[in-house]
Amino acid sequence: MSIYVVGHKNPDTDSICSVIAYACLKNQITENNHVAACLGKINKETEYVLNYFKVSPPRCLPHVKTRVKDVMASPVITASPGLSIRDAGELIYRHNIRGLPVVDESCHLLGAVTERSIAHQYIEELKIRSLSEVKIKLEKIAETLEGEIIVGNPGNIISGSVLIGAMLSETMADYISPGDIVILGNRPGAQITAIKEGASCLVITGGFVPSEKIKNMAKEKSVAIIVTTYDTFATARLINLSIPVDRIMERQVFTVREEDLLSEVTNDILISESRQAYVLNSNNSVIGVIARSDLVNPVRRKVILLDHSEKSQAAEGIEQANILEIIDHHRLGDIQTAEPILVISEPVGSTSTIVYEQFKKAGVEIPKDMAGILMAAILSDTVLLKSPTTTLKDEAAVKELGRMTDLAPMKFGIKMYTEGSGVSTMSPKELILTDFKLYNLNDIKIGIGQVETTDLKVVLDKKDSILREMEKIRDDKDLTLVLMMVTDIIKVGTEFLATGKIRLVEKSFGVKLKDGSAFIPGVISRKKQVAPAIMRSI
Repeated sequence: MSIYVVGHKNPDTDSICSVIAYACLKNQITENNHVAACLGKINKETEYVLNYFKVSPPRCLPHVKTRVKDVMASPVITASPGLSIRDAGELIYRHNIRGLPVVDESCHLLGAVTERSIAHQYIEELKIRSLSEVKIKLEKIAETLEGEIIVGNPGNIISGSVLIGAMLSETMADYISPGDIVILGNRPGAQITAIKEGASCLVITGGFVPSEKIKNMAKEKSVAIIVTTYDTFATARLINLSIPVDRIMERQVFTVREEDLLSEVTNDILISESRQAYVLNSNNSVIGVIARSDLVNPVRRKVILLDHSEKSQAAEGIEQANILEIIDHHRLGDIQTAEPILVISEPVGSTSTIVYEQFKKAGVEIPKDMAGILMAAILSDTVLLKSPTTTLKDEAAVKELGRMTDLAPMKFGIKMYTEGSGVSTMSPKELILTDFKLYNLNDIKIGIGQVETTDLKVVLDKKDSILREMEKIRDDKDLTLVLMMVTDIIKVGTEFLATGKIRLVEKSFGVKLKDGSAFIPGVISRKKQVAPAIMRSI
């Protein structure tokens, strides 16, 4: 099972780049397959960074809830429509399974042969069913009886009623019709009678090989001869099991999809008559099977969380996931785990700084493209190393990563902000939610969004529309306060826009908001300057 390395909702450049680089590192130092994943749309700045360093974006992961494909048994043993009932039964017995899906050449489901359908056929054996309506190749009958074809073409089609030649030869002649299959022992007279009466196939039991005379007579009359070591009783029972499974398979089969949530199909599996379901992929091909036993202790999706440790910022279904590690530079959140795990939490300016350190600690050379995105992420999260969250570790990492990429970090950073911000083309809602985080304290919920720009006017020209959209978001999410930070990285300050209980902002920063906004110089960090100040006020 893959291990997903995933960042927070409304991902920023640090969240995206750190998971890509950390997945790269883990794939080099472990045997497990680590997959970089994200929980939302990549913003324009991150898109610019990934394109610049020619790095593929992470996989979009809508949730980490347990899916059918996480617990199914795969690969699944299948049967072709022409497989004999006996061979199907042996497969079921050998693999200790309840049944076999019958599939075509593209692995599309046609039906299923189960223990129940074979048991029904076993009862039918007592009747010695006619094969007149079933087209069976001679070789299939021979295989089922573990016999040898003495006369006849293995590919010839055999059909007709099945007759046991246990009576006198002259009496037997009255019972044989052209095309019948006659089972008999070492009785040359009865064998000759069956050939003369137009039988299509003789099945000689006990391993007795007929004489050359009888073989030549059979060739002249185009009568096939199979010799089996089984006795007559066993042969009569087994011959019906040469019938192909498509004649007895169940055509109404319970199926589920690989991406179905386990919680949504569990009840259906529990009450199903078959006690299992076959799993189909997007091409309707059978790729697995899920049984009741798989529901007892289902395997949970394995995840490593980066750049967050709060449920409100985590993937949907995080409580169902198996969290293996948390790598973060924020305050500790409310994520809980059933067992002790590796947690690396450092008061640095960027999660990417921690990932850089993990490369160094593991003694793994950082690929040039990974060095590039790590450098960009640190510059982004520390606002070109101007944020109060910036540490000496961040500065050292940027310097070293710049050397690895042959780039001047600050020059690249300004270009990244200028060309990658995309704020001029964003709608008010996009500006608010592109980097939006929720905070809960004492039943008070606040939401803080942030955009960074080199020109405040580009955003503030939309101020009225932004404030209206913020009020809608506050109502929709039932928030006490919605705060929008428009940060000018050149002036090193932030224009605050707020709706709701704006007194919290005024009290926290000693300012008076005019028409819902105010500029506060020197404040650029949501994590270190804004969220803690508001929390203290609350």
